[in-house]
Amino acid sequence: MTDQTERIGIFGAGTMGTGIAINAVVNGIQVSLYDTSPASIDIARARADRVLARWVEKGRITKAEHGAALLRLNAATLKEAAGTDLIIEAVFEDLEVKKALLRQIEPHLNECAVVASNTSALKVGDIAGALGDPGRVIGLHYFSPAEVNPLCELINTTDSSSESIALARGFLAQTGRVVLECGDTPGFIVNRFFIPLYDEAARIHEEGLASAAVIDAVSRDLFQAGAGLITVINVIGTRTAYHAAANLAELGPDYVPCALLKRLSAENAPIAIDGDAKGSADRKIIEDRLLGALLMPVSELLETGAATIEQIDTGAKHALKYACTPGMILADLGPDRAAELVAAHRARRQQDSGKAA
Repeated sequence: MTDQTERIGIFGAGTMGTGIAINAVVNGIQVSLYDTSPASIDIARARADRVLARWVEKGRITKAEHGAALLRLNAATLKEAAGTDLIIEAVFEDLEVKKALLRQIEPHLNECAVVASNTSALKVGDIAGALGDPGRVIGLHYFSPAEVNPLCELINTTDSSSESIALARGFLAQTGRVVLECGDTPGFIVNRFFIPLYDEAARIHEEGLASAAVIDAVSRDLFQAGAGLITVINVIGTRTAYHAAANLAELGPDYVPCALLKRLSAENAPIAIDGDAKGSADRKIIEDRLLGALLMPVSELLETGAATIEQIDTGAKHALKYACTPGMILADLGPDRAAELVAAHRARRQQDSGKAA
């Protein structure tokens, strides 16, 4: 095993798989891309070409670098993609789908190959259980768009070998990622606090307290973000947003996703953002509800030692582009006010749980 990763195999030529591939090839790494649909490979290459051309226009890379990077992105057979030192699966966020893929590629793995799952909320250890050697499995949770978003969570299971972790660290350094090392807990760090936050935004809309446009504007201003929470839900897709939220439900009733996301997820329908963004809703009520939803999981991460406030703020800053981070919010509110908002949020979730029962 060399210090530098020369070639990786990526399984899944969708949005995330393609973004990871672009990030790798522009940093000099050969990518063997596999997908069950040949058309998806063609779409991935076309997207890579467009992204790289845009970077040439912006002066980020040269024309020669564009051409060289594109030559590093190649369609591969399952066996070819599995025969690399690092394999990244970026298939549908479903435990059985991911486990089935790992079983399929296992006979073709090199002795020292590391298998990374780009899961957003599934437990990596559950995925790793599909292999005879779970020690070769780690999680690499990229954030969209993966070709430009600098953050990547590196998830270590209790079985992950030190060699697997070291190779993953080296690869992320090669590709210029900001790394958050996490334990294998539901939602890891970023999604643990972000999913309840966007779910609360959907709940506020579902309850008719404010229009989607108002909620979007309030959340954008509250966190000094580039996009509001409803916009982000729509970019992620309601299907993905709901499934990610459902994966946190094992943490208890406080994490059960709202009915609106579940309903829209069936057709992956967006939340319509219309009306006046200023609106007539009580913006303070919206702010308090969003803060309670954010600070509940943040407090749990801190209390259990699953993350430090510095790690949480790094995730909020780099993955979510929040200029106003959870640490800044806690410092501004003080412990007593923060505790009040969390208690009010938990009371609402318990009430919702009682109604559902």
